Amino acid sequence: MSSIPPLSPVRIIANRYALLGSGKSGGMAEVYVARDLLTDTKVAVKLLSAGHLGAGILRESFDREILSLSQLRHPSIVNLLDHGEDSQTGFHFIVLDWVDSDLASLLQESSIESWDHFYTSIFRPLLDGLSEAHSRG
Repeated sequence: MSSIPPLSPVRIIANRYALLGSGKSGGMAEVYVARDLLTDTKVAVKLLSAGHLGAGILRESFDREILSLSQLRHPSIVNLLDHGEDSQTGFHFIVLDWVDSDLASLLQESSIESWDHFYTSIFRPLLDGLSEAHSRG
């Protein structure tokens, strides 16, 4: 009879966001699916780490990303929900809406019937979001 392995401790960021599983690395950050303990919703938590960069460069990058995201409100762009510095780890974090699939997966899963269907269901919303972001600099 085998025993159930012990559960690993849940990592909590800012006393609010429970990270679920391992993150996906990219650039200066790791992105995790998380549960917002106050709203009981699934969110994305991005933890920034300097790695080979200096703390000043990381802070400037964080500040620019927060400024950019805080100015964007569009149905085709994820919303900035929260941000800050986790007191336990010292990591800067950004909390965004959780999106269940990425564009590549969406394209593979969609049955594109025609150019018009592709344009109205995928390409136009993408262009609208990009246009909004561009208009905000």
